[in-house]
Amino acid sequence: GPHSSPMRSSRPCLGGGRPLLGLEAARSAAARNGGECLSTEYRDSRAPLRWRCAQGHEWQSSLNNVRNRGTWCVQCIWEARRLGLETAVEVATARGGQCISDRYRNNSTRLRWRCAEGHEWDATLSSIKNGGSWCPTCVADGLRLTIEIARDAAQARGGLCLSSQYESSHTRLHWRCAEGHAWHASLNSIRSHETWCPYCAGTARLSIDVAQRVAKARGGSCLSTHYLNARGHLRWRCAEGHEWSASMTGVKSSGTWCPFCSSRKRESEIRGIFEAIFAGHAFPTRRPDFPRTGPRSRLELDGYCAPLRLAFEYNGEQHYWQGHYFHTRTTGSFSAQVKRDRCKLALCAVAGIRLLVIPYAVKDVWGFVRLGLLQWFPVSTVFGISLAA
Repeated sequence: GPHSSPMRSSRPCLGGGRPLLGLEAARSAAARNGGECLSTEYRDSRAPLRWRCAQGHEWQSSLNNVRNRGTWCVQCIWEARRLGLETAVEVATARGGQCISDRYRNNSTRLRWRCAEGHEWDATLSSIKNGGSWCPTCVADGLRLTIEIARDAAQARGGLCLSSQYESSHTRLHWRCAEGHAWHASLNSIRSHETWCPYCAGTARLSIDVAQRVAKARGGSCLSTHYLNARGHLRWRCAEGHEWSASMTGVKSSGTWCPFCSSRKRESEIRGIFEAIFAGHAFPTRRPDFPRTGPRSRLELDGYCAPLRLAFEYNGEQHYWQGHYFHTRTTGSFSAQVKRDRCKLALCAVAGIRLLVIPYAVKDVWGFVRLGLLQWFPVSTVFGISLAA
């Protein structure tokens, strides 16, 4: 029968668990996956065997799982998914948008994306990254909307569009209402959000006094003396003395405040994750001797544990966006940032330091960190469990 004892018959039969034929089948299955079967004994197709993939990861699984169910190295699968999600985040950020999915399986996985205009859609990573596609709504708007449509939209509201050129749906145009009020807004906001004159609607621009009151309520101050509009950038200072630029809308309506303090808070949260996974080990911010860029210059690591030779970096928005306010005051600041990031990765690699970079757009930080750590540490360490049968 299919489950008879492997020692009762000399006739080789895989289903019956013949040792020699079973091991040959296991080795063939491993070879097809670019790996090897390390076991020297075979009982039956459901008994666990020892396997090693091309990357050197080892685990236990039955021949039935590998040959019939198509399973292979779990660590490689997790690593591919982590890298895929990280790539998706970087690609979206480079286009001024976001990848809002938190799971990635393979290149045919449809992920959820959001552009700078707030449009959302589903598409595969390969179509975005290799096909060069992006927001289908913005593309349609760009083809459809013209300055004539802007003038028609203004006329329908009893006003005028004073602009003479149209570039895209998010380009700010000049408008005038029937009462003579003039302001700037995108055609997309006029047509899609049905906004019109902010003065007539009672939402005219906030004064610099309001900006100063908002800053004071947060324990800081507004350093600007002139106010253009709700989207114009003002200069702010927090209670810790950090200075940055942001719009009144961003601070008052969106509830954001000091990005430096916010970055420190996120770093602290990530540090807590690492110290929870590696109990008894600390990950303080350090400037070790190894990442030197000059005789006196040492790059800082957000978290570094020397005994584990493991470090992490939390990369805020300024690491991916040239238009970030961090880069507005110094020419070449963004290029220098990118160069420092690459240099830090290279120096850590040379020094044998395992550096995990966590982008600001990652939502499931716990999952991202765990998947990242699997490239260096076993599942039992990262998850506190063993996959061995």
